[in-house]
Amino acid sequence: MKSYCLDGVRYYLHSRVTGCSATISQNSTHIQNPGFPAAYTDTTSCEYTLTKVSSDICQFRLDFVNFVVTGPDVNNSPYTECSDDKMIITTPSASAPPTICGYNSGHHIYIDSSRGSLTSNPIIAMTFTGVY
Repeated sequence: MKSYCLDGVRYYLHSRVTGCSATISQNSTHIQNPGFPAAYTDTTSCEYTLTKVSSDICQFRLDFVNFVVTGPDVNNSPYTECSDDKMIITTPSASAPPTICGYNSGHHIYIDSSRGSLTSNPIIAMTFTGVY
């Protein structure tokens, strides 16, 4: 879900992508595994670029409606490392969220998108090992 920061008020906007990789500029885009509800059974990598429709957009909100992948490796310290399935988000700023894995359904995160720039866009990269 995208969020505008115009005049200090946040406006949420609402769309759907079924596929592994895409450039997303529609509001409220749902990213869905093409075989949902089945999991990926092979090693798969997907990448999504979030593009802004206005330089006034300062952040994106991602709502995890149904996001369940292999969790962190609890057999190796620091016990929080996502070694199999994972989602890595890169942002134009130094404010990127941590690598995400495990059960995240019902949660959300905000992604910085560098207000004032239309060319610097966050990228969501997901890797699936087919092991679950």
